[in-house]
Amino acid sequence: LDEAKKMTDLVNELLRSVRIEEELYHVEMKKLDYSMLVKQQGEKMKKILEQKKLKVTIKVEDGIFVYGNEEYLMMILNNYLSNAMSHTKENGEVRLLLERVSGEKVKLSVYNEGENIPEEKIEKIWDSFYQVEESHTRTEERKRVGLGLYIVSSIARVHQGTYGVRNCEDGVEFYFCMETV
Repeated sequence: LDEAKKMTDLVNELLRSVRIEEELYHVEMKKLDYSMLVKQQGEKMKKILEQKKLKVTIKVEDGIFVYGNEEYLMMILNNYLSNAMSHTKENGEVRLLLERVSGEKVKLSVYNEGENIPEEKIEKIWDSFYQVEESHTRTEERKRVGLGLYIVSSIARVHQGTYGVRNCEDGVEFYFCMETV
């Protein structure tokens, strides 16, 4: 029964990925209050993260507007926060930050306390079905199929943004940058 559920989850994730890939190039874009959206979604996710006994900090600069698709931009945030939840030990820290950076760009970043990603695997994590094997991944979170960051990379490209990850002294930071309007 457990294997059947895993297969169903895999098929559903595959179908979702294919749907997103097809829709991305025909997606409706409009001017969005990115600050408000990130704040609202961050607060919703904060409750879930805190239930998992994680310390959460949210810092969102006000008045940031972008031209994009709300559903897909929130998908980036949700994927980053979901990964942070999966890879942070109990009582660990997760930080969400939205800020203006050089010129007319905005940077969304999610940091999680924990192990670094091995340098040789950093480029691979954006590939479909790739998962970093980590000893501290929460047992209940191991059912993932490895499409989240691949979807993030596709959404970022459609929004003409950049994305990436960097190892920090005591954790990992995922980011997404795009132009403001």
